[in-house]
Amino acid sequence: MKHLLLLAAVLCLQHTVSATYSGRPDNQGREFYLAFGSNGLPGRRPKTPLQLFISTVADQEINVTVEVPLMKMLIPPQTVLVKRGNVTVVNLPAFLRLTGSTVENKVVHILASSEIIVYGINRERYSSDSYLALPIDVLGKEYYVPSWTPSKAEGPAQIGVVANQNDTVVTMTFPPNSNISVSFAGRLHQKTLCVTLNKYQAIQVQSWQDLTGTRITGTHSVGIISGSLYLSR
Repeated sequence: MKHLLLLAAVLCLQHTVSATYSGRPDNQGREFYLAFGSNGLPGRRPKTPLQLFISTVADQEINVTVEVPLMKMLIPPQTVLVKRGNVTVVNLPAFLRLTGSTVENKVVHILASSEIIVYGINRERYSSDSYLALPIDVLGKEYYVPSWTPSKAEGPAQIGVVANQNDTVVTMTFPPNSNISVSFAGRLHQKTLCVTLNKYQAIQVQSWQDLTGTRITGTHSVGIISGSLYLSR
């Protein structure tokens, strides 16, 4: 019932990293940029709110602001208090999911007064997904993305790319001899797709071919989510 979701294409980081690893790349941070991919049965409009689960290993109370900067008129910023030993839940509207193959202003920005841990929860009827978010300081400029082999009953494979800087040129290079085709901006892209994103923008592309092995590069660091619209296997 799940489809793969991972931010910044890190598969092995499935547990909270101990504070004893301070100074090394980990999943704790003060600033996050993230998005939520399409989810649910094909043809159905999502209704279930999205959620963030936020926690910390710090001893002090932490102020956390969650906002969607390019949609402030529709989604007011939220400020919450996060304490050690508790999970703070932040709800976000269902329409914040990325849709189809397009660029959208749906990036969630999280800023905290000290280091926090963030999980994204993307639930829909018959399809529950989650991912461990990674902070901006460990994001990279190059990724090879895992995805899923789609079927007509389950919907297309998909990749999302999240920008945290203006004029971020994103290039997707599909695996050679894969016959992958992606329809975007009125064109069919079969080898590469190149797009410029500004801060707080994200692109999602969908395809009826497995997108596994797609190489993604950015002129600035980016975050990645990938998987499939819906799985029944």
